[in-house]
Amino acid sequence: YLDPKTLAIFTQYLCTVHMAQGTADVILASIKKVLQVFSFDFKKCVGFCSDGASVFTGIHNGVAAKFKADLV
Repeated sequence: YLDPKTLAIFTQYLCTVHMAQGTADVILASIKKVLQVFSFDFKKCVGFCSDGASVFTGIHNGVAAKFKADLV
């Protein structure tokens, strides 16, 4: 997150989420839910990081592609 007072960028562990499936749709829904719980505005996200697994990076149906499509 960006600290509005110092303009410093921070990385912070938020939580662990149990998911029944590891599909892009389930992972994205879980990310959105966590962002909502912590009052983060999903539309203000400017970056995405993953371990490089295809479920995250798939060009059409990966989490990053779905995340980006939801921002438009």
